[in-house]
Amino acid sequence: MSDENSNIDPRPGDLLLCMGKSEISKLIAWSADSDYSHAAVVIDPENLIEASLSGVRIISLEAERQLQEHYFFIDTWRSLSIWPHPLTEQNADALNRIGRHYLNRPYPTSLLPELGIAITVRQKFPEDPAIRYVMRFAMDLLIGILTDKSDTIMCSELAYRMFTEGEYDPPKLLKPEIIVTPKSDTPFPDINYYELWKEIQQILPHSLRPIFRAALSIPDAATDEAPQLVDAEPRWLNAAAYAGVPTDAELAETARRVAEAAQENAKGSGLGAIQIPNPKMITPGDLQSSPSVKKVSRFLVG
Repeated sequence: MSDENSNIDPRPGDLLLCMGKSEISKLIAWSADSDYSHAAVVIDPENLIEASLSGVRIISLEAERQLQEHYFFIDTWRSLSIWPHPLTEQNADALNRIGRHYLNRPYPTSLLPELGIAITVRQKFPEDPAIRYVMRFAMDLLIGILTDKSDTIMCSELAYRMFTEGEYDPPKLLKPEIIVTPKSDTPFPDINYYELWKEIQQILPHSLRPIFRAALSIPDAATDEAPQLVDAEPRWLNAAAYAGVPTDAELAETARRVAEAAQENAKGSGLGAIQIPNPKMITPGDLQSSPSVKKVSRFLVG
């Protein structure tokens, strides 16, 4: 069966893996060694559930098909444990219940914490000095979120929890096996620094904006409200900004602090014993590379 077969409709229990068009989405996919930057789960014949910027929400499959401007593509993946049969009514109800348990749970501010997770798990550090600034900021932001023990939930975490925590028969019916895959040599993506700056500044404190303008090669004359357009190709950082570029060792140390914060977050989240892997540390790449699922169709081409 062709992976590009678009005649297979998503059904309850299917995993939707998405590749977003934002600059941060490109960084997430590269850092996670994945073709994807976002995950969702089909919850019934007409709807999916996902962790979005507005919180965990249910959205119709038809509405998702209208989001071509947000995604390059969305693929449907299916658990091999039930292939080729649909979920039983009992297990479909269990999936729906666990999904609704997380409904309206907040998402952490932006896509940057998702990037922080991918960086922590894979620890792929590019040469680009400006992106190193972004990576450290993403991980520092994630540490703050995890340390606050907030009830936020991220996209791959939601999917993994739904497949793992539902009251299925048998109990581990949909639980995906997570394996550690080798780092890839995928070329670093073309990043539009101006667009990346616009995405970051939505949550960036005003005091940090001049630093990030320098790190992302945005002219000092740009204003927060109407930044001046610049070429997508990065300029050299000025000497002061370049001197602060984090080294591999510094980024690895920040990633270690993220992992510690994630472990403490799990202890304080009411989950009981720490799960392995920690759901907070699941990436789209982990779901894609799991031997428990297979791609069955392309749901959307943007």
